[in-house]
Amino acid sequence: MPGIKWLGFMELDFHDALNCCVLISHLVNGFIDEFSKVNRKKLIFVVNQFFKRTKYPMLINLEADILIPHWMNASQRDETNTIFNFNEDELRLRLRAIQAIARSPFFENDAIAGTAQHKEIAFNLFMQIFMAPDVAIMTCS
Repeated sequence: MPGIKWLGFMELDFHDALNCCVLISHLVNGFIDEFSKVNRKKLIFVVNQFFKRTKYPMLINLEADILIPHWMNASQRDETNTIFNFNEDELRLRLRAIQAIARSPFFENDAIAGTAQHKEIAFNLFMQIFMAPDVAIMTCS
């Protein structure tokens, strides 16, 4: 199965039989697990330096955009009918929202960062963000 790199550290596989729960679980676990490996003080220092020195602070949000064509492709090939086909603009905002949910506790040195509770909250919020507007809440097992 082909995979893509997101932020240089996370491998996700998009294939026809991949349902939304599995895809979102990969996003949550991959993102939070990788941020958990980084020394928190160094991460916060680098983020602070980035914001102090850059002329383009909005660039920090662009990293999630790499997933747009892959999500759109997965939603078009989806055989499970669980991956909603959002338009590109809506998908961009949704991906940037989940990025904030996953990384903000790390950037803010919040005690919840990387914990099971963080993963659970992130998973539930990701599901709400990516749930098709006309579909009842699905259960993931």
